[in-house]
Amino acid sequence: MGRRLYKTSQPLAAQVFCQNAEDQQLLVDNRLVPSARLTLLPGFGVDLQCFNPSLRQAHSGPFRLLYAGRMLADKGLHELIAAMRQLHAQGHNAGYGSAALPMSATSPQ
Repeated sequence: MGRRLYKTSQPLAAQVFCQNAEDQQLLVDNRLVPSARLTLLPGFGVDLQCFNPSLRQAHSGPFRLLYAGRMLADKGLHELIAAMRQLHAQGHNAGYGSAALPMSATSPQ
């Protein structure tokens, strides 16, 4: 399904933007987008001036994490699970939510 979607939609795109070199290479290797039409965007990260734990106000409710990303081990899922286990082992009231799609829904097949 994913491969068909890429094959159908990408010829219509004048330029395709990738956020990482691995995705860019995947598109080239699978002949889904010619390399001349691909642009690698600079990395995005967390602005630590804005999102700094030391700036967080104290609160007494449960600690909640939100995972927003593809459901891949290299996107930090193992680390998220380990962190949740560690928080629970230390007696913290913690949970998480997910705004993620399974890998099969987001990659060319």
